[in-house]
Amino acid sequence: MDQRPPPIPLKPNPVTFQRHRKEVLLQITLPLIIGVTLLCLGMLAVLGVGLGPGGSLVVSQTADISLIWLILIELVMTTLFLLVLAGIAILLVQLIRILPGYTHQLQKFFLRVQLKTSSLADKSVEPIVKIKSFFAGGHALRRR
Repeated sequence: MDQRPPPIPLKPNPVTFQRHRKEVLLQITLPLIIGVTLLCLGMLAVLGVGLGPGGSLVVSQTADISLIWLILIELVMTTLFLLVLAGIAILLVQLIRILPGYTHQLQKFFLRVQLKTSSLADKSVEPIVKIKSFFAGGHALRRR
């Protein structure tokens, strides 16, 4: 019985890699493009409603200033959130690059633990198995 761990594949499986690329396109990229497009169209619609017949804004100057401040606060908060999210994504990519080596070492360690435990379990029941097989052999001889 071969007790060595299975080898780690060096290159990704082309079939699953191609399926992964297709899923990324359909589940991430396409919805993101559609969402951004709808957001831009919605913003253009809001601006179109806000424009008056002569091309000037219908709302008052105080409301415009308040709206600018509200948008600036939201812009700063969104930028901070985007930076944190980008940092998490970068750290996650680095972790994914490092992790397979450590998980392989951990897998080898637990394989050694399994082999040692198996060996100790076999050794612990060996005397009982020998005694039982001796009596079973004697019993078989008496039956003949």
